[in-house]
Amino acid sequence: MRNRHYLLFDLVAMLLIPAIALSLRLENMLNWSAFWNSIYVYTACSVVIKLLIYYKLGMYDRLWRYASIEEVSVILIAIFTAGFTFNIIYLLLLPLFPHIPRSIPRSVPAIDLMLSLFINGGIRLLSRMYNTESKKSGMEVDTMKSVLIIGAGNSGTMIAKEMLRNPASGLNPVGFIDDDRRKQGGIIYGIPVLGGRDEIAEACRS
Repeated sequence: MRNRHYLLFDLVAMLLIPAIALSLRLENMLNWSAFWNSIYVYTACSVVIKLLIYYKLGMYDRLWRYASIEEVSVILIAIFTAGFTFNIIYLLLLPLFPHIPRSIPRSVPAIDLMLSLFINGGIRLLSRMYNTESKKSGMEVDTMKSVLIIGAGNSGTMIAKEMLRNPASGLNPVGFIDDDRRKQGGIIYGIPVLGGRDEIAEACRS
């Protein structure tokens, strides 16, 4: 997906999330009649604020199919900043203008925030997962070289992460070797820490 597709997806989600949040809060669609005008105001404010903050914080600048943990932090910061800003404006500033309808239950913004994390954040993480899996499926497993990585520290994990992100390299990390007994038996990025250097020969045979 290109960033313009994410923008379109986010816009549709922003228009629907307030209604979904209100429905979850009320648990009865028959009670909606009292909130029609308010939900329009709420949705309009929400869309404007979220789009501005998402744009300013780089949600539409990144290549999400190559996203890493740093990009995940961008998602969290953008969505929480937008949610906090919206709450300040909607719950504290709009009451200064009594002619603006705002009878939405106070719990709806919190539900809105959770839905935004799940929907707006989820689509980007799914894109990253799909890109990784499609690259893997495009490589013949038999043609990839199995690799043991010496060291499960920062350098070793960065090497493993790069191999996993780029299956086209033909390198498939199958295990870490590390003398630190606290790490042995653990799993990093789905790759087991097989043992210390004295177990390299055994690890290669298996």
